[in-house]
Amino acid sequence: MATQQDRTPLLPLTPPSQVHQTTVVLCDYGGTVLSQRSRTAGSGRTSVRMTLDIKATPLLANLNGVELGRGPSEAIRAILEDQSLNITATVTPATSLFRERMKRAYLGQTAPSKTRLSRGAQVAIKRSDADLARERYAAGRMTPRVPGGKGAVRVGIDSGRLARGWFVRQNPKEGAWTINSPANRFSLDTWLGDAASLQAWITRFVSLVPALRDPRTILTDRRFQDALAKSPPVVKLTRSNWQVLKDWAKSTGQSAAQASALLRNLGV
Repeated sequence: MATQQDRTPLLPLTPPSQVHQTTVVLCDYGGTVLSQRSRTAGSGRTSVRMTLDIKATPLLANLNGVELGRGPSEAIRAILEDQSLNITATVTPATSLFRERMKRAYLGQTAPSKTRLSRGAQVAIKRSDADLARERYAAGRMTPRVPGGKGAVRVGIDSGRLARGWFVRQNPKEGAWTINSPANRFSLDTWLGDAASLQAWITRFVSLVPALRDPRTILTDRRFQDALAKSPPVVKLTRSNWQVLKDWAKSTGQSAAQASALLRNLGV
C-alpha cells in the first residue's frame, strides 16, 4: 500500500515558505524503495518525479599495498623463523669452538688458550674477541642475545638472532615481498673467512630452509594462505562497525589505511 509523507519544512527560525513537498512511497522492496515525489512551488506549479532509493551496504576499499601486505608479510616471517629454528644439521667442531670463544668473550670471561684468537688473527680482523662478540650479538636494532657457545650445535642457530631477526614487507612496485635478514649475520665484518667461504656458508644455510630454497612453497603454506584471505582490498562493513569507524575517523582525522587497520582489529 502506498504511504504519504508530508515534508513541509518546520523550522521556527525560517520565514514561512510557500513550497510544499509530498513523498508517496509506492513500493518498498526491502533494499530499494520506489517513491513519487511532488513539489508545489509558491506560484502553484507542481512537479512530479519518481525516485529509487537504494539502501547499500557500506564498503571500505583499501588499495594501500603495504597495508594489505602486512598480514601475509608477518606470515612469511613466521614461516622463516620456524624453519630456521628447526634446522637439524650440526656444525663442525671448529665452529663449536668458535661459538664457545664468542660466548666467553661476550660475557667477559677468559677463553681457554686453544680457543683464543691469535694476535695475528686479531690484527687481521682488526678487532678483539670482545669487540667481535659485541658486533655479532649486540649490534643493530635487535635485542642483544647471549650466544649459545658449545651448547649450540645446529647450523645457523647460535644466539638465535638470525632466526628471529627476519623482516618482511610487501613491495607493491615489484609485485613481490622483500625479505631482510639481520645485517651483521651475512657480513664479512663478522665473518672470519673470505668472501668465498661466506658465500659457501650462505648457500648451505639457504639449502636447509625450505622457504629460501624454494620460495614457491610459501604460497602453499596454510599460514600464508590464511593471512592472504584475511587481507581483502574491499571490506563489507556491519552497521555497528561502520558507526565505530565514522566516530573514530571524525574524532581523529585518520586515513583510510588506518581505518582499514582498525576494522581488521574489530574482526570485520
